[in-house]
Amino acid sequence: MKKLLLTLTVLLFASAVAYAQVQVQSGTFFYSKDQNKDNYTLHTNQGKRIVEYEINFPKPLDKKPKVVVMPSLLDAERSTQVRYSIRASGVSRDG
Repeated sequence: MKKLLLTLTVLLFASAVAYAQVQVQSGTFFYSKDQNKDNYTLHTNQGKRIVEYEINFPKPLDKKPKVVVMPSLLDAERSTQVRYSIRASGVSRDG
């Protein structure tokens, strides 16, 4: 019984130490063509058919992170054919 208790204690301690090593930052970002007029040209049918925006992390990380990007709002008319692709590119420790 003592060995089992000791083993469970060691496993619990090891998992707590491993979990403490993980750095997590989260946040939300809202992009609007009205707020970013210089970077938005999709409505003119000229230029690149993409919109890029740089986002920096609040605090730099120790190593290059894995980034998860998810849309949470898409405002479009029913008659409009909407196609979009969202991805993180050029990710570094700073953003």
